[in-house]
Amino acid sequence: MKDNCVLDNLQANQKKLNPDTILSGMPQNIWAIKECGEILYINHYAAKILGFNSPKELIGKNVYDVTLNNKADLKQVEVIKKNDQEVLAETKPILFKEEICINGERFCFLSYKKAIDVGKGKGVMGVAVDITGAIRRTVSVNIIEEGASSIKDYFSKPGD
Repeated sequence: MKDNCVLDNLQANQKKLNPDTILSGMPQNIWAIKECGEILYINHYAAKILGFNSPKELIGKNVYDVTLNNKADLKQVEVIKKNDQEVLAETKPILFKEEICINGERFCFLSYKKAIDVGKGKGVMGVAVDITGAIRRTVSVNIIEEGASSIKDYFSKPGD
């Protein structure tokens, strides 16, 4: 009797822990697109950054068009598209630092992308971590250190 209870709990938990449930709650952008840019999968976090309430609103849309419609810079989108093309030509995953401005907000992502088979073609699966805050903190610390060094130099000069 006890074994049946354990088995029932295990099966119930497996249903709760399907890949979509796990990936949808991750605080990173996770997506899969066809070679042409058509979105096959996108998690909730990535959908929110693109200005959508639900990943379902994005399935089947072109990721590059959606990004441009959110006032992204064309040059930035072209760099991301070029990165995706590079991934499609490789067999190994590639890590990129990608910068983009979406709806007036600047983001910097560390994106890990890999080519995947998507039925009758290829696509790109990616995971991107938002490193914008870390970069801003680093820049702020560098500015403070440079300012402190300038002040120190100014006051340590003899005869001024």
